[in-house]
Amino acid sequence: MQIVHILNHFFYPIFPSMKGKSKDGAIYCLNYLPKGKVKEIALEIAQAGIHGTDSNKDGYKLAHVPGKVFSGYHIMAYYYVSWAITMPEVVGSLGLEFDREYKIAKGMINL
Repeated sequence: MQIVHILNHFFYPIFPSMKGKSKDGAIYCLNYLPKGKVKEIALEIAQAGIHGTDSNKDGYKLAHVPGKVFSGYHIMAYYYVSWAITMPEVVGSLGLEFDREYKIAKGMINL
């Protein structure tokens, strides 16, 4: 998996465990939820992000994803993927340049 090493830190939380034992990657979790639920998650993260998101911080929680604690990178992955799934026409305006990582991760799990 040499290609993984050239991508930024966003790739790891967007994609499930490379060993296939964990399915907590944003692309896996969000793709199999109803689109309405995914949109609620997107809007919740957007609302929380008004106060800033630190990619190096841990401890983020979402009401729409109970029982899960996110790292900063993981919450950014959920943010990007949730918008890419439900509102792809505005994903470019998020200010996150993760198109390449998202496309690679989608291809790796055949979405």
